[in-house]
Amino acid sequence: MKKVGMIIAALAVAGVAYYFYEYMSHKAVDLKEGEAAVVAPQFDMVFESSTQTFKKDELNTDCSTKNAAVCAVEATVKCSINPALPICDKSKMPDFVFMQDESLGRPREISYQIISMKQIDKNTLEVHTQSTCDGQWFGLCSGKVIYVVDDAKGFFRVKDVYALAQ
Repeated sequence: MKKVGMIIAALAVAGVAYYFYEYMSHKAVDLKEGEAAVVAPQFDMVFESSTQTFKKDELNTDCSTKNAAVCAVEATVKCSINPALPICDKSKMPDFVFMQDESLGRPREISYQIISMKQIDKNTLEVHTQSTCDGQWFGLCSGKVIYVVDDAKGFFRVKDVYALAQ
């Protein structure tokens, strides 16, 4: 009988703790009638919908936009073509960009158009693109390619790249 009492007491404590975690930890926001709670984006969500094309023999280190998150994507694309460029910083893009295996089919040309940008949390943004390339490159330069950009370290970097099946 003691064991049953202890189990019930433990469940009661867990239930109270869950209640405080779920319901009491959220702060209420006082809104006036007709107002809506809006969270301001942490990122500049403005982008050009034009197609950007980068060719190995015509690469430069300049960014074509003032949007820092898009510049991080552009640098990753350029470094995917030529990782020896001065803008190619291993702390600002995925490690696979710097792999030197010829069998990977590194592209010599990549084109992309930004379709949308989606903020994931206060430090993370997804940049959705429609892309084409002339190489294999892990399947990460053709179709719908998504660049995960963050600024958690005080600068914009592409943390990950993935492609969606079409």
